[in-house]
Amino acid sequence: MATLLEDLVAQGVCTPEVAEAVTRQIAAQGGGRLTDTLVVSGWADERAVLRVLALRGRTRFVTVEKLRAAKVEQDVLDRVPVRFAEAHAVLPLKVDSATATLLVAAAEPASEPILAELRIVSGLDNVVALVAL
Repeated sequence: MATLLEDLVAQGVCTPEVAEAVTRQIAAQGGGRLTDTLVVSGWADERAVLRVLALRGRTRFVTVEKLRAAKVEQDVLDRVPVRFAEAHAVLPLKVDSATATLLVAAAEPASEPILAELRIVSGLDNVVALVAL
């Protein structure tokens, strides 16, 4: 399977030169999230990056603009401990009580172990993760 950076180049989200530059910048900073660095540095469009991430994770995405406008109820936030959310870069967004589903925004397509932990900590049977920066 191709790396995320290879997919971003293949999908035309960034050029090979930008891929090399972002890799150098992250190394010079001592780390960082590839997707955030691409977008914040202005090297790539947020929606284009999110589209590739969502395809890789077989999910949907949510933009920073939509997250800023979201009104998340306190009872939804209370479903996921702050330390867990910070450690795994997830943000609870909504609970559908009819289907016992928690909707979260995740910095990267969530892995099954993280989704399983979210089901446990939230007490809900289903967790759907949307990709977000």
